[in-house]
Amino acid sequence: MAIESDSSSQIGLRPSPRKVRETFGLILDLSGVDFLCARGISVLNTLDNDCRTAGTHWAIVGSPFVRRLLRIGDPSDALPTASSERQGLNAIDAKRQASLAAS
Repeated sequence: MAIESDSSSQIGLRPSPRKVRETFGLILDLSGVDFLCARGISVLNTLDNDCRTAGTHWAIVGSPFVRRLLRIGDPSDALPTASSERQGLNAIDAKRQASLAAS
């Protein structure tokens, strides 16, 4: 995952599909983020698709601002969210265990 800053000082995430394939779980900690443009939802959806394709379980730990943006931009709750890193890790482990049991 790369973090970029453009000329207008906006920060964006650029997922690296190779890195996503190399991990069993990913916590995206956005708990300190107080601004995320609407394009951020698109980037998170791309990351979600990359993780699903790679079989990588992941979770977003968001600040109040990020959680509010996700409620608006992701009304179907398709993106995996967690209230804390611990909750995210527990959810990732449960999904991984369920995947192993199903195979």
